[in-house]
Amino acid sequence: MTTKPRPKKIASKVSRANGRATAERILKFARHEITTAGPVEFNIDRVLRKSKISRSSLYHHFKNREGLIIALEFERAYKETIGEMEQIRSLIVNSSDLQNVFDAIKSALIAMGEKRGHERRRHRIETLAAGMRSPALQRTLADAQLAGSNHFIETLRIATEKGLIAPTEPLSGIAYVIQSLFVGRILVDLTGDRELDNAWVTTTMATIKGLLIPGALAASNPTNH
Repeated sequence: MTTKPRPKKIASKVSRANGRATAERILKFARHEITTAGPVEFNIDRVLRKSKISRSSLYHHFKNREGLIIALEFERAYKETIGEMEQIRSLIVNSSDLQNVFDAIKSALIAMGEKRGHERRRHRIETLAAGMRSPALQRTLADAQLAGSNHFIETLRIATEKGLIAPTEPLSGIAYVIQSLFVGRILVDLTGDRELDNAWVTTTMATIKGLLIPGALAASNPTNH
């Protein structure tokens, strides 16, 4: 005997779907506004007028003008991140030497120690903080995070199948640990200490190698035995 879905559950699903549709409509017109006017001259009234969404609905999803701009900035940063992940995947697919991949990652980490990298991490933290105060934004961020993480996990799977890496821990766990390292670099940014940032790069590369090729660090540092 088939159990019919409860009306309350159906209503809840419909409500969530409507909420996502509303948030996406707001973002659609907000993208155009920030592209044409920029973040400083960003006019929330124009967004409301063109989207035909009420101010209360916008504030429900994004809290305020700043929350909406932060969401747009996150989208931009997310697209950049996916682009970088595609570059890493291309390296892995076309390389037979993992050291070339590690060298490319290290170069990218060094580059992200400059002002542009600082700004991206700051925007990321601000967006995550805003997401904790807005259920709709939190769902949007979660969807973006899952998409990016799944892309990374698939890249690790390809590298494993090629025999470039031999991880012993779950690929999903490795993907999230590595991403956590990148976001956590904001703690180093706060100090403004260049020497500490260089140490972070070195330690992060050692951690990544240890996760992807267990035993590699011990082999290169026999005094650890």
